Amino acid sequence: MKFQLIDQGIIFGSSAPQQGDRSGYMPCLCQLNDRTILASNVIGSCFDAPDAKTCILTSEDGGKTYALTNDSPFDFSDAEEAFSAPIVANMKISRGDGDNHLLAIGYGFVQNHGEAGPANVETNGLLDCPVFFSESFDGGKTFLPCRTLPTHWGFHAEASAPVYVLQNGDYVTPIAAMQDWNGQFTAPMCGRLLRSSDKGRTWNDDTVTMDFGADTTVWEQRLAVTDSGTIADIAWVENLKTGRLHNNHISISTDNGRTFCPAIDTGIRGQASGICSLGGEKVLTLHSMRKHVDRFGVLACVADLSGGTWKPEQTFYLWEPRFAVTKTNGNLGVFDMLRFGQPSAIRLSDGTILYTQWLMENEVCRTIWIRFSLS
Repeated sequence: MKFQLIDQGIIFGSSAPQQGDRSGYMPCLCQLNDRTILASNVIGSCFDAPDAKTCILTSEDGGKTYALTNDSPFDFSDAEEAFSAPIVANMKISRGDGDNHLLAIGYGFVQNHGEAGPANVETNGLLDCPVFFSESFDGGKTFLPCRTLPTHWGFHAEASAPVYVLQNGDYVTPIAAMQDWNGQFTAPMCGRLLRSSDKGRTWNDDTVTMDFGADTTVWEQRLAVTDSGTIADIAWVENLKTGRLHNNHISISTDNGRTFCPAIDTGIRGQASGICSLGGEKVLTLHSMRKHVDRFGVLACVADLSGGTWKPEQTFYLWEPRFAVTKTNGNLGVFDMLRFGQPSAIRLSDGTILYTQWLMENEVCRTIWIRFSLS
């Protein structure tokens, strides 16, 4: 397929960031029926700041320019009362069942250890992080109060992908285990599929998407659904005990996510990754090449999943940094190269691809977009 760049720009932030600028990160895009494009972004004084919150930005010109239209859409007051602490959440939005129906899901760090930040560097632990769900019925102007969802790991789960509506109407999103404040896991590590078969009223995470055994992550999973209904799940796989980064893996389901095949090695050694359906059985995968690599950036791969197999057809670098990629301060070892990440893309109604990610320069984060075609 031939790659053709159409345009690129910024969703939130400055092209020349300075110390003290507000940061935007963890973006997610969705297109409404009227072709309006919404972007959820976490915005705060810095990366993982206690004052950060998920905001909604809107583009009325096909994704070229964005205006901050809702700087406080999500209500966590019930959970904050239950935990007796503020919550800093990363919520992702996606299209639901109707014209103005949006689904929102994510996880939030409970700020119950003062100003320490989300990570306990002494134990390699993290703050409590419940999974939250909400809905909007007016195109993102307002959302229902966020409510917590059950998981195998209790309040220690990562839910960083949007909700996907399957062909059978089920809502699904992949989730994974996160450490507690003492660095322990409350249940075995693996990837799971969080599912609702009744339009978001009840949820379960009985299905395992990937399992590499003890000490190995299945983080920042993302899904794509092909035209046949095949579900592909991609993940960041890293051994927390040895520090070994494995290649991104994909698992495939042909039964609406009830079961997944053994994980398939993509041959690409990325961390955070993304995946987008291109039509038919082809997908575009996106790989954050930021650790143990000779060339930093986001590597894209066009692959064919027909027959339940992984058949890569071409790879190319979609984005490369114009700044030095160095270790970040104060992060756990597995997160010590977080200078860019969470690459994702959606296919627009005109068939072009709209891509987004975050990046950190001069300790300030911004979110960018790239629009391109594959033909």
